[in-house]
Amino acid sequence: MARGSIETFRRRHPLCCFCGGAKPTETRDEVPPRSMFVDRVWPDGYQFPACADCNSASRRQDQVLALFARMSFADKFAESDSIHPFIRGVRNNSPEFMPIVPQSSIEAKKVLRELGIEKPHDMFAVDVPVALIDADALKQLDNIYRKLFCALFYKHVGSIFPSNGRIVRVATTNQIFDRESPFDWLFHEELSNVPVVQRSGKSLHDQFFYRWSYDAASELFAFNFHLRFSLFGIMVGPAKDDYEEDNLI
Repeated sequence: MARGSIETFRRRHPLCCFCGGAKPTETRDEVPPRSMFVDRVWPDGYQFPACADCNSASRRQDQVLALFARMSFADKFAESDSIHPFIRGVRNNSPEFMPIVPQSSIEAKKVLRELGIEKPHDMFAVDVPVALIDADALKQLDNIYRKLFCALFYKHVGSIFPSNGRIVRVATTNQIFDRESPFDWLFHEELSNVPVVQRSGKSLHDQFFYRWSYDAASELFAFNFHLRFSLFGIMVGPAKDDYEEDNLI
């Protein structure tokens, strides 16, 4: 990173957008992280001002996200974008967050039965590409989700989200594919703004997509999103006190 370039960036964005502006900008942070994208090609316009602490605070979670985001049979990049380096990375650095993969036909049949998934006739149960992510491991992504909210709030509202601001987060995995119309929630009329997510003119919507809205009267910012075809969610903030504590980040 050229010094002149970061100095210009710091003049334009003097305060970190992730800690409520408590610290000055020291670096630029890509949100979502580059590791989530194929060949680390992230979209134009998604670098945000960060202090050194906020930039490094999500390093482990970035790696976990990069793995979870690739865990989908619907991901059209599965053949060209190997998942194995990310499996090794999480296994080495955060083994407690490794997905659980059935190791025998008995285990696999039990998992498929619990998930309500019918085994294809031409496959053994143990070969069906299913992995379980522990609830505690998914909770590990909350820091990433909060950074995503702060980044998009800064980008679209034009101000820094306060450090004590509460955010409602409802997130899920690609288990929603079992539903009849899994993407209905993406098309709420209130979330009418669809940003261009691209790099050098090439759309990256199949890796990162969201719709957003902001109501100036209530000062509420909301968006829904999908990260590749594995992680989906809706976030709203600042939240009031009457929301479920489990959904607040």
